[in-house]
Amino acid sequence: MSIFPAAHILDVNISTSFTQPIDSSLLSIARLPTDPIYYADLDYTNFQIGSSYKTIYNDIQTVISTGTVAVDFTVSNVSANDATEVIVTKARKYGYKEYGSTIAHSRAGAVIYGAQVVDNNITEANEATVAGYVGYNYDAINNAFTVPALETITRAYDYGIYSASLLTNIDTAYPLSTVAGNSYTIATGWTLKLFDDLGGVSLSGNAELQTVSNLTNFHVSGRVTFTAAGTYTLDNTTITEVISAIAGVIINLTNGSAITNNLSPANITINNTQSIKIIVKDESTGALNTQARVHMIASGGGTLPDGTVIINHQLVDANGEINTTVNASNQGFTGIVIDAASPNLYVPKPISGTIPAGGLNLTVGLVKDE
Repeated sequence: MSIFPAAHILDVNISTSFTQPIDSSLLSIARLPTDPIYYADLDYTNFQIGSSYKTIYNDIQTVISTGTVAVDFTVSNVSANDATEVIVTKARKYGYKEYGSTIAHSRAGAVIYGAQVVDNNITEANEATVAGYVGYNYDAINNAFTVPALETITRAYDYGIYSASLLTNIDTAYPLSTVAGNSYTIATGWTLKLFDDLGGVSLSGNAELQTVSNLTNFHVSGRVTFTAAGTYTLDNTTITEVISAIAGVIINLTNGSAITNNLSPANITINNTQSIKIIVKDESTGALNTQARVHMIASGGGTLPDGTVIINHQLVDANGEINTTVNASNQGFTGIVIDAASPNLYVPKPISGTIPAGGLNLTVGLVKDE
C-alpha cells in the first residue's frame, strides 16, 4: 500500500559530483577469514620420470596436487591460508626409497626438489619384470600381502615395493622392509600370507600360512596363523606365537625348533620332538660295544613328568648306537648303561643330563669289570 496519495507522484532527482580526487587510503577490500592471503607457484624438479607423487597442506591435509611425474612441471596459483603455510610432498618410484619433503610456502613460490635415493635392497632392476610377477596380491584394504608358493623373499620384497609405489597405493604401507641380510620386517598392522617358508628367512611381524607346509630355517618374531588342519614339521624354526581357528593342527618341532606361546591349545598340538643318539664304547680301546643296553627316564625338569620312560632297557644296534626321539623340551634325564653279555664284561655306568633343544648326542664309555 502506497504512503502517498494517489493523485501525487513523488519525483526525486538525486545527483552527486566530486570536485576532489578520492583518497585511496580511505578504500579497503573486505576479506573473509577463510580467504587465502596470497597465491604462488610450486615448481617440481629433478623427480624420476614415472614417480607417483602427492602434495598436501600440512595443517588441513587437503590435496594440492597428485599424479605421475612425466617432466619437470609447475602447479600454478597455489593458495596460502596463513603466513606460515607448510606443504608436504611424498613421492614413490620403484627402485628408489620413498621421498618426502616439508617446505614453507611463500609469496615468491617454492621449489620441490626430488632428491630420490636408490633402494639398494631391490634385486630385480627392471620394473616391468617385477610388474609381471604372478600370484601376488597387494591388498591395501585389508592390509594383507599374499606371496605365492615357491617364491623367494627377495622377489616378494621387490613386488611389495612395486605395488606400494603405484599412485593408487601412495598412502599405504610398504609390506616389507629390510636393512641388511636375510631379515625383513612386515609392516605394522599388515599380515604376510604365505604358502611356504620362502626358502628360509627371518621375519618380524605377523604371518599367515595358507596351506600345510613344512618350515625350515624359518624364524618369526611375531605371530603365525595356521589356516589349514594337518601336520607341520618345523626344522630349525622359531616362532613367538602360533594361533589357529581350525582344529587339527599338529606341529612337530625338530632340530632346535621352538614356539614360545601357543595361543590356541585346543586347536594346535605341539610335539617338541628331539633326537637322541647314544653310542656305547669301550672306554680304554674305543671299540664299539654292540651288546649294551640303555635305560633312560625323565628327571629334573622339562616337559615330561619325572619317571617317564624315555628309553626302556633298549639293546644297542650293530653300530653300538641307539637312535630315537622324545617329545620334550629341555628335558632332564637319568639312566644307566649296562653290558648285556653273560657274564657281564663291563661295569654298569649311570648317565644323567639334559636333552637340549637341538637334541642329545651322548657317547658312553664302559670300563671293563676286572
